[in-house]
Formats: sequence, C-alpha cells, structure tokens
Amino acid sequence: MLALVSCFQQAAIKEKAAPMSAYMRNQFSFLGLPAPIRKTTQKVFWAKRQLPQGQDLFDFVQLLWAQDYRELHYQAMELLEKPLKKTENAELLPFLLQLLQGNSWWDSCDYIGPKLIGSYLQRFPALKTEVKNWVQSEDLWLRRTALLFQLRYKDKTDWPLLQEFILELAPETDFFIRKAIGWSLREYSKTDGPAVTTFIHTNEAKLSGLSRREGLKWLKNQQKNG
Repeated sequence: MLALVSCFQQAAIKEKAAPMSAYMRNQFSFLGLPAPIRKTTQKVFWAKRQLPQGQDLFDFVQLLWAQDYRELHYQAMELLEKPLKKTENAELLPFLLQLLQGNSWWDSCDYIGPKLIGSYLQRFPALKTEVKNWVQSEDLWLRRTALLFQLRYKDKTDWPLLQEFILELAPETDFFIRKAIGWSLREYSKTDGPAVTTFIHTNEAKLSGLSRREGLKWLKNQQKNG
C-alpha cells in the first residue's frame, strides 16, 4: 500500500490539491491527481504488480479507505468493480455498506451505489429486500443509494420498487435526495420514456421542481433533437 501512496505522491500536481478539495467542499484532503493522471498512474503501477485477490483485495481496499487522501479512496472503489461482477460471496453487502457510510460524500456514494452495490445486488437479488430499510435510514447517503443502486439496470430495473422509493422520499427537501430522484427517473426514461412521463405528470404535486426537471431532461432533449 505504501508503494501505491508513494507513486501517487510522485505523480501529484500539488497546486491542484487545494482546488480539488474546495470542489468537494473541503470534505477531504487531495494529493492533486486529476482523474486522467490518476488512472494512468494506477495503470502503470499495476502493470508491474499482481492485483490482490480474494480476502487480500478486501484488506487492501480497507487500508486505502483508511487513508486521508481522496484519490486513494477512488482507487479503492475502482479495484472492487470487476471482482464484484464475478464474486460468489453472498456476504459482502455489510462490507460495501461500511465503505458507503465511511468517508461519505456524493462522489463516493454515486460510485459505490450503482457500480458496486448495484452490480452486487444483481448477482444476489434476494438481498434487495434489505434496501427497503435504507429508505428510512437516518443516513442521507444510504437513502440516496436506495434511489440510485438500479441506475445501470436499464430494462432489468424494478420499476415498481423505484416508484415506491421515490414517492417515499419525495417529501424530503435535501438537494441530494431531490437530485437523485430526478437522476433515477432520467436514466429509466431511456428505457421506458412513457412510463416516466406518466409517473412525473401523475405525481407532479409530490415531486420537487428539481426532480421533475431532471427526470424529463433526456426526453426533452430527444424531442428537441428529433
């Protein structure tokens, strides 16, 4: 792990660290590695080494997650994406929730929710019953994840479940919840536009203006360009 940290530090552009932290409202420290440079650095680093496997991978991810710098958290999340698509371990959800609820902010939530938890729940759909508890959680990011975990499901989306979660969370005034409602509707509109349009119009009084605008954005752009 120290070798990776050293590699990141050497590639960092120090003058970018403060602006990157400010963009995240100073929630985390940054080394100063914009995404393209970080990903190139990771590729070069791992080309000379074997990726950790099995429990070693989860231990390595936890070590990265315990570090101060946000770029190391990004690397931790990315290391998990491919293995989770193939795992036969049906007991990893607590581990993923631990990541989601630690070092929490919108950037990690929006990666862990759809790309890690969403992918994992597709492999183990019986675990989706637990998601209903997230909607009532005091944890903002857990509630947001309940809305976003199906973001990449397309025609496999459980549309009735998504509608249920949206209507339960619609009264909230928090920006991140209202934005997530709109985002989830916008993504599903690419699969079933009429269903989303009907839902938004039927529940217009319950949905915030932000949620409605975001939910219809893709469809309106299609009409404009069509």
